[in-house]
Amino acid sequence: MDEQKYNLKESLTELDKLFDLSTKETDKTACEALAKKAKIIYEQYPESEDIALRYAMALFNLSIEQVNVEELLNTVNSVKEIFERFKQSEDIALRYAMALFNLSVEQVNVEELLNTVNSVKEIFERFKQSEDIALQYAKTLVNLSVEQVNVEELLNTVNSVKEIFERFKQSEDIALRYAMALFNLSVEQVNVEELLNTVNSVKEIFERFKQSEDIALQYAKTLVNLSVEQVNVEERKNTTNLLKEIFLSSSINLKTLRYTMLWLYTIFQIDKMISKNVRNPYQK
Repeated sequence: MDEQKYNLKESLTELDKLFDLSTKETDKTACEALAKKAKIIYEQYPESEDIALRYAMALFNLSIEQVNVEELLNTVNSVKEIFERFKQSEDIALRYAMALFNLSVEQVNVEELLNTVNSVKEIFERFKQSEDIALQYAKTLVNLSVEQVNVEELLNTVNSVKEIFERFKQSEDIALRYAMALFNLSVEQVNVEELLNTVNSVKEIFERFKQSEDIALQYAKTLVNLSVEQVNVEERKNTTNLLKEIFLSSSINLKTLRYTMLWLYTIFQIDKMISKNVRNPYQK
């Protein structure tokens, strides 16, 4: 029994070393080799949750380096098998959700993305108190929204992110993903009233996290999408003033400033064309 405990301890130490190596490794082939070594140890101690977690972590690190969807699916399925064995483990569940997110990064097919989203949703439903898992779910939903073009489908996705945000309102990371999903919705909207509703939703997030440069950028980009659809000069001036308020904020970074200034110039050019009855080339 003591020998078994010693062997298990030695295996855990070896797995920790393999995980550290896989974290530093950026070569996919090397990560695959490290994951295979971790699998051998895992198969020797299939009942050990600690070893299972380290194997799942090594597989997650492998998924970071993979860009081929089929290879990613194989890796994700390997993590899923571990999760199925240790369904009570939040740590293993998190690695499964993280691997699924990495898969979603490379997927462009909406149906495939929906399957991935639903897999992360199942994990989230099991561990609703976990902010880390909630973040992975929100991030995967944002990736889905990037590929969606149907406004109704986008609204459903945005509402799913909103539900997560409502549960973790203090999380700036989740708030950012809600703002990103709303921006993606605004890209496909052409109705000014609907765009205003979207803008106001992003504004609420911005008001809560005024120190966040990334959220400020999403707000600015959504305002720009609204301005593109506005034909009334006064309405566009109001939008322009909101953009000015954003970049005058003390927390704004140069990226947001450059973006805002570029579009303020664009809006100025559009206003000139409208005043001269010239067709707006930015109008959809």
